[in-house]
Amino acid sequence: MKEYCSIIAGALYLLGYAPYLWYVTRDKRAKPLWAPWLIFSTVESIALWEMRVAGTDTTQLWCSTVGSWLTFAATLVYGKSGFKRLDIACLACALISVAVWKICGQLMLGLMMSLTAITIGMIPIFISAWVNPQAEDKRGWTLFWASCVFATIAIPKWDFANAAQPISFLITETIVTILLWYPRKLTAKC
Repeated sequence: MKEYCSIIAGALYLLGYAPYLWYVTRDKRAKPLWAPWLIFSTVESIALWEMRVAGTDTTQLWCSTVGSWLTFAATLVYGKSGFKRLDIACLACALISVAVWKICGQLMLGLMMSLTAITIGMIPIFISAWVNPQAEDKRGWTLFWASCVFATIAIPKWDFANAAQPISFLITETIVTILLWYPRKLTAKC
C-alpha cells in the first residue's frame, strides 16, 4: 500500500509541473525568473542527495527534483535572469548544509538545513498566491498538494529522516493551495 502511495505521489508531483511548463513555454507574456528555479533545483538536489545517503529518499522528491530542473531549463529559454537576496540566501543555506554534513558528520542537521532552505524559498510563492493568486496555476498546485497527501500516507517510518521532507512539502503546498482556492475568504477577514 505505501509503495503504491509513493509512486502515486511521485507521478502527481511530476504531473503538477505540466500546467506550469505549458504556461512558460506557450504564453508569450510569461517571463518567469530562472534564478529561483536554479535555486529550487539545486537545493532539492542537495536534499535528495542527503536523503539518498540516509536511505530515506522519496519518489516525490525524485520527481520534484526532475520537475524543477525541467522548469529551470524552460525558464532559461523563455524566462529572464535575475537573482534576489532570498535566492542567494537559500542557495547559501543549502551549501552550508552540505558543509555541516561533510565537516561535522551530521547528515540529519544538513537535511534539516536543506529543507529549511526549500521552505524559505517558498516565501515568494506564498506572497504571490496571497497578493496575485491569478499568477499561480491552481491545477498545478492542487496536483502538488495531492502528491503531498499520498507522500505522507507513504511515510515508511515516522522518524525525522523519513517524515521531514513529505511533511514539510505538505505544509508548504497546503498553504499555497489554500491561498489559491480561497483568496477572497482569507483576505475579506483580514
